[in-house]
Amino acid sequence: MQTLFLQAQCCISRAICSTAMKQKMHSAKLQQLRTRMAEYRAKTAPILPIYEARGLVKRVDGMADIGHVTAAIEAILDGKA
Repeated sequence: MQTLFLQAQCCISRAICSTAMKQKMHSAKLQQLRTRMAEYRAKTAPILPIYEARGLVKRVDGMADIGHVTAAIEAILDGKA
């Protein structure tokens, strides 16, 4: 009976550690996303109007389904958009 208890306790400990690691990774990914967005706002966004004025900016709706996104990017790269 004690062996069964120790095995259950070990499984619970693993589950807790796994959950803690997932939360830590989630937090790290959120921080990484915040850092990337801050970099975009600080460095990329300010120069976009310059390139837009030259007609060098093409936009793709990244929220569309993957087939539409792929087709839009391919059209831009092929000079059809």
